Amino acid sequence: MSRATEPRGPLHRRLQERYRAHRIRRFLAPVAGRGELAFDVGANVGEWSAVLRSLGCRVVAVEPQAECVAEIQRRFGGDRAVTTVQAAVADWIGSGQLRPSTTSSTHASMSADWRRTATKKGYMPPEAWLEPIEVGVVTLDSLIERHGRPSYCKIDVEGFEPQALRGLSDPLAGIDFEFHRELAEAVEECVARLGDLGDYRYRVFVGEWADECGGELAAGAVPGAVATLGPGIWGMIRARRL
Repeated sequence: MSRATEPRGPLHRRLQERYRAHRIRRFLAPVAGRGELAFDVGANVGEWSAVLRSLGCRVVAVEPQAECVAEIQRRFGGDRAVTTVQAAVADWIGSGQLRPSTTSSTHASMSADWRRTATKKGYMPPEAWLEPIEVGVVTLDSLIERHGRPSYCKIDVEGFEPQALRGLSDPLAGIDFEFHRELAEAVEECVARLGDLGDYRYRVFVGEWADECGGELAAGAVPGAVATLGPGIWGMIRARRL
């Protein structure tokens, strides 16, 4: 998720970051428990990882962009409860093409559909996308094999969430994944994939600060709930296994 407004100075930036951390904590506290393992997939510079650590979780922060990984490592220093993995997450192991953006490191994406839609709808300028860079790619299964099974997994990979979930073979207790209202097929694919793995119930949260929209939903109701949202709406979908 990207910030809604640019800070107007250092003090505003600090206040914005504190408020953002407060809202992320409120969002994560019901699903991330002390001592549990959490995956932060699409960690960017580690904001969500920092909140997960404040809740007492052990964290695996997964991020393909070298400059963001460097910031995560600087941020957490010698904290043994945070493991950094420099890679994208998909349904294969090896390498892939990531397109960085001039607008923000949070907009880097491996999804051609997301880039095309964001440009067509005017959410991103056509000149925003830089030349692709080759990045390492892992799967959720390979991360689990190496680091253990998380109780909670957040996936925010700018339209590549279906591919990330296809790399998971067994259900997890809790997964939050980003959605974009215009990428209806991606939402359907994510819900269908989770349905193949287990019985989940869903909640939709919208906007920069993840405000809940409606109540608990069965799988079949999720695409329709997202379709009723206004143009440009995005947020997180929470999946909890029954």
